[in-house]
Amino acid sequence: MKIARMGCVGIALVGMAGLTVSVATAAAKAPAYVGKWGANAKQCMMPQDTLDAPLIIAAKGYDQFETHCDFSNIKKTGMTWKLKASCSVEGDIQTQPLSLKVSGDALTYKWGTGAAQKLVRCK
Repeated sequence: MKIARMGCVGIALVGMAGLTVSVATAAAKAPAYVGKWGANAKQCMMPQDTLDAPLIIAAKGYDQFETHCDFSNIKKTGMTWKLKASCSVEGDIQTQPLSLKVSGDALTYKWGTGAAQKLVRCK
């Protein structure tokens, strides 16, 4: 009986190790734009419940203060991602093209035909 129990524990540990590898692999595949971004170090320190909060960007959307966006039609060329962002701001929903370009710890983003803006990765 002891051998059977140890075998089950061994199988469980192997299964958990596989899960850990899967989670690590998924995290490694996150787009470079994923993270916390601000105009400068001061903005990076602002809490999310303030108007000047930094952007918190996930693989499929972002949040900033009262703005919440979902990404679709994501296409990558080099270190630039072009996508469609559907955003809700105080109940008003708008959809626009968005371009995200990463260079080191800098992010350049551009909404529709607007001017490009640069952000730094928050530490």
